[in-house]
Amino acid sequence: MKRLLAQIGITYFSVLAVAFYLSDLLILILAGVALILSVLFLIIRKTRRTIFVPAMAVAALVACLVNLGFTHWHVLPLIEKYADSERVIKAVVSDEPYRCYTQTVYPMEVRAVDGEEARFRLLLYSKEDLGAEPDDLLTFSATLSKTENDTYRSRQYFLNVDDYRITEHEAAESHSLYFHLIKLREKLRSGLNVCLPADCAALCRAVFIGDKYALDTDTLSAFRYAGASYFIVVSGMHFVVICGLIARLLRRLRNRWLSLILSVLFILMYMALTGFRPSVLRAGIMMLVYMTGSALRRQTYSPNHLGLAGVLIPFIVSPYGAGDVGLILSFYATLAILLWATPILNKIGCKDPEGAILRFHPRAFFHRLRTQDKKKTANPPSQKLDWLKKLWNIFASVLAVSMAVNILVFPLSIIIFRSFSLVTLLSSVLLYYWIYLILLLSMAVAILFWLGPLRVLTVPLAALLTLSCRIVLWIVRTLADLPFSYIPMREDYLIVWIISSALFFTAAYLCKTKRKACLRYAALGSALVFIAGALLHTVLNLNTLTLRVFESESGICAGVDCGGRFYLLSTECSSKTLYNSLRKLERSYGGAELILCSNIKTLEKLEQFSDREFAISGYLLYDDSYTANDPRIRRVGENTTFVLGDDLTLTTYLSKGHVLSYLRAGNRTLLLLPKTCSLSDIPESLRRPDIIVMPSPFAGADALTCTDLILGGSKPLSLPSYSNIHLTADGDLSYDLR
Repeated sequence: MKRLLAQIGITYFSVLAVAFYLSDLLILILAGVALILSVLFLIIRKTRRTIFVPAMAVAALVACLVNLGFTHWHVLPLIEKYADSERVIKAVVSDEPYRCYTQTVYPMEVRAVDGEEARFRLLLYSKEDLGAEPDDLLTFSATLSKTENDTYRSRQYFLNVDDYRITEHEAAESHSLYFHLIKLREKLRSGLNVCLPADCAALCRAVFIGDKYALDTDTLSAFRYAGASYFIVVSGMHFVVICGLIARLLRRLRNRWLSLILSVLFILMYMALTGFRPSVLRAGIMMLVYMTGSALRRQTYSPNHLGLAGVLIPFIVSPYGAGDVGLILSFYATLAILLWATPILNKIGCKDPEGAILRFHPRAFFHRLRTQDKKKTANPPSQKLDWLKKLWNIFASVLAVSMAVNILVFPLSIIIFRSFSLVTLLSSVLLYYWIYLILLLSMAVAILFWLGPLRVLTVPLAALLTLSCRIVLWIVRTLADLPFSYIPMREDYLIVWIISSALFFTAAYLCKTKRKACLRYAALGSALVFIAGALLHTVLNLNTLTLRVFESESGICAGVDCGGRFYLLSTECSSKTLYNSLRKLERSYGGAELILCSNIKTLEKLEQFSDREFAISGYLLYDDSYTANDPRIRRVGENTTFVLGDDLTLTTYLSKGHVLSYLRAGNRTLLLLPKTCSLSDIPESLRRPDIIVMPSPFAGADALTCTDLILGGSKPLSLPSYSNIHLTADGDLSYDLR
């Protein structure tokens, strides 16, 4: 019965996480399968006696029903009632506002809508700082929109607003406890900003309190390409390091109940400092259960703690909370460590004659050095060899944990992000102890800075911390720049790999004799299919040059695939079309290498959509009103030429505040027109391209000549100069440009 809670909790969480990304029909099918299996497992005597299998089937059924109930009784009625209509809203700023590119995002808790009491969460996007702090009450009129960002939906932000009019701003007369913890977070952050260079302070803030928004896009991309993004997300490792340090300090109290109370308070405070993110809640719940069990002198079983966290988090956040990507990766990384880290270490680690893993204890090491110095005796060769083995085990333990994590997280990352890093094992070994050191030093510097008499200690600590950050950033950027360190995966290759892997493992499981050997062969076959698909994908993309135009009811969303890198060069479409196109790009390419924005409004729309959900490496922007210093954004001018890749050149022309783009791609030429365009805006030399991409027809358009015309919308048009017309409403279009 020891594993029952673990299996139920893990099953419940897993099904909820999958259901978050499925349609209602697929969830109903999944629920039907779970119901049938529940009945069968309860009827069959062999499975009924074990109780584990029926319990897991019932947990899956309950998870499906919970998701459907939450969707149809809470989420959809909320959206249908308030979305797409102008309302007068009273809402309290519920958390610290943060800057996301050119906008400030205000998390809010609604109190009333049109004078009627209401309770739901809302995100307000503002181009300027409203001067509102947590617990302040804002009254504003606005039209609410449905939230498309899955990250925010998993945190119960189902509605957002970016066009509003503030009518009243009431400062809070009294503040909640969480407000004071937010102020403490600001103090810790400001201490790091004062003591460290900007790039080092940003890294420390991400590692210590999970504030990734301070990191620039190049650094975030480098961590992603190096397979080390989990180091800048507060999760179990951070809790183990910090709580382990606090536990060591509290042992001197020699009172386990007082130590437990102080430890619990510290864990809750640290969870609040990091914003109660779902991955933080998972780590905090497991740590609280472990410490409580230890104080009660009860035997603890970590998989049960993980199962309990899997059951509690959807209730604390919401059933949609299981769909948070950070939580999913953190949950299964922890499960993999609990299951496989120790067995892998036993395989690769050095052992003593009794078969136990040799451990390196710094205190014993330095004590031996002191005693040997006094006795003036040298280490015998056998002792030197033992120390070398212990040093190897330090790295072997990190390697074992990383290998265990990748067994589950690697395929999950490929499914979620449609990409993978070939250097993730190397980055984990090289970075783990540096990140460990940065975490401890960041906490020390941030705290000591505000302790007047001890502030002088921050000078040497900050110098050491700066050096550590520079080394980490250098390692990450070096690994990210290695050839083929980061490889995107197309969805079709991914589907082939998943199906073949499922067939391999199903056949291995059905093999009654030598099942373990068959499972090893299945794993090897799955790896070979994956490697073959990745290599094939890379080779086939080397010479790719394809125009892709996405389905749209009106307008144009189009770009060019050049060697597996996608350049989105026309965003003259609705928000819904743009969001759906970005999703397709994420599935096929892992994101966009570059996006051309004709004005700042389009840029803000893209940033609102992306907000760490879509990988966008850079922008080309024409807008004189944009003054921010963002290294990702390159300015577009009159007759500016950009070499995007081999056989791909972009030249931009300005047309009434919009960008007219002319492409030379392989053997073809393309003209991408903006919505507001006239014949006089198009230079004479550009009026005879091979392909014209036009959001809507305009007067004099029949004077242009081309082989293919791609037109936004679905209404049939009669344009005598064009014999080959394609409409975006008919579906996605693809042209080979070589």
